[in-house]
Amino acid sequence: MGNIRPSFIKIRAIRLCEEYPDRFCPSPHHPVCTCDDVQRCIKCGTEMAYDDSRSKCEMVTIKFGKDGKTKEIPCKGVKFTDAYLPHDDPFDHNKALVAEYTDVDNKRMRNWIAGYVTTYIQRRTD
Repeated sequence: MGNIRPSFIKIRAIRLCEEYPDRFCPSPHHPVCTCDDVQRCIKCGTEMAYDDSRSKCEMVTIKFGKDGKTKEIPCKGVKFTDAYLPHDDPFDHNKALVAEYTDVDNKRMRNWIAGYVTTYIQRRTD
């Protein structure tokens, strides 16, 4: 037995799949994620787009002094993780895209739509 979902979830999910057919996963070419690779600074933990020639972290922390002035402090991290995909599975990837392409502000609704998108695409490709 499958899950029974309301029609407003199905309508929004199918409409997203039709408007952005090559963005959502899983697809035969991208089974997990279609996003660009990212890397993480080991010192501060900031996640940034992967760049093979990067030599320093781009993270800048703003500190407020007692006199009310702001001071920018760069991270100065020089070690990064290897390139990796930002999402571990199709649901996480689709969840990020639903948040980007829609104005749904309810977390449960976003997850519901992303779950149906994932199921809908898997069912279409099988």
